[in-house]
Amino acid sequence: NRLGGMAMESLSLAGLRALVTGAGTGIGKQIALGFAEAGADLVFVGRRLEPLETVAALARDKYGVSVQCIAADITKSEDCERLGSEAGKIDILCNNAGASIYGKWQSISIEDWRQVFAVNVEGPWRLCQIFAPKMAERGFGRIINIGSVYGIQGGNPALYPGMDWDIAPYFVSKHAVHGIAHYLAPWLAKSGV
Repeated sequence: NRLGGMAMESLSLAGLRALVTGAGTGIGKQIALGFAEAGADLVFVGRRLEPLETVAALARDKYGVSVQCIAADITKSEDCERLGSEAGKIDILCNNAGASIYGKWQSISIEDWRQVFAVNVEGPWRLCQIFAPKMAERGFGRIINIGSVYGIQGGNPALYPGMDWDIAPYFVSKHAVHGIAHYLAPWLAKSGV
């Protein structure tokens, strides 16, 4: 173990089952492998099955954990509902999947704005609605909504010299992701979530 015996024991997730959205690439892949290293059994979710299966094989081979892969689009209500039944018992929900649209804020279409919000805000909110009540009934659960530093500060171009980009929907959606956590925390904490 790269973390060492005692440190790894204190971080052990053995016996727990974690669901990670966007687990096939990027930050989600690293989160998923971190959960695997800590001993959690896993459910990987993403729109494309192939990258999920690649990460699952690595997690199984390297850490010996159980991994279920489910192709689903968290922007679709029917896929979220299906996740609720196919995923089984979930102790840790990690809402990681994210999207961004680049372009000047004045010209971002409402369709592009809504797509970013569907992935970054509505999907995580819906998965919280599906999984948090079950966690609360059991008296234990954890919800991790992957936000961003952009969710606590504005899109000030002075902070990013030399970068010519504008991602207004991402900034605003990540503020909303933080809002989900701030809203749900007092409601769920009394239930062990």
